[in-house]
Amino acid sequence: MNRHQQFQQQKKGSLRWLWISLAVLGVVMFISLVLVIGFIALLPYSQSHQPVVGDAMKATGQYYIAIENNDYTLAYNYLDRNATITVHGRPIVMRSVETLATTSRTLDTQDGVITESTATDGNFEPGKNIVDLTMNVTRNGQSSDAHVKIELVGSDWKILSADGI
Repeated sequence: MNRHQQFQQQKKGSLRWLWISLAVLGVVMFISLVLVIGFIALLPYSQSHQPVVGDAMKATGQYYIAIENNDYTLAYNYLDRNATITVHGRPIVMRSVETLATTSRTLDTQDGVITESTATDGNFEPGKNIVDLTMNVTRNGQSSDAHVKIELVGSDWKILSADGI
């Protein structure tokens, strides 16, 4: 092999490494570009799906509608597993659908059935996904405020406590 052939072989080999390097760099830049575009595209989505007080009010309203309709199984689904509901000054832990149903029926007999419920106020507790709500509940023509504490757990709102059903 003469000197000219050796030089051409070396030149060919160095070009191969150049193309390999350019290909690797191109792939890295393409992946980076896709990640940046994906991040930018998801940013408005993640900000728009932050929990809001209105969602907590809606969930609490659905709980009260279920109670009003005597659908205690559905209502129980809105309660945290250790939810405490205070009835006439007495805190009751709602450990089962039966506890909720019995308590609700007793309250219906004593104070009248719920005919209307409306959220009137709500605020997040600082730094938490817990909302303190005020629900105006009408029983037997008499309105009273129920204070409800509800927390976002995963994608579900769960009532932690309430002073009244």
